[in-house]
Amino acid sequence: MIFKKIKKGILLIPKYKDKEKRIFEEDMRFEISENDFERIKNFNEFIEDDRILLMLYDTEPILIKIIIINFQKLKRKMLI
Repeated sequence: MIFKKIKKGILLIPKYKDKEKRIFEEDMRFEISENDFERIKNFNEFIEDDRILLMLYDTEPILIKIIIINFQKLKRKMLI
């Protein structure tokens, strides 16, 4: 009974294109409160070993690397 209804309809299957960059690799900017920034900065400085972040948050090494690079850039901007 259900199959008869399905045969009458059109089956649409989405196709996704791969991008060269994933969203966290793109240059994105957004505002964050000073308090939140300080918390994230302190957390980043507190965890000295990147492997801890990988273990705790089950993330990809490239994401940790990008976060660290961005914090280094921010530190340089704040010193200027």
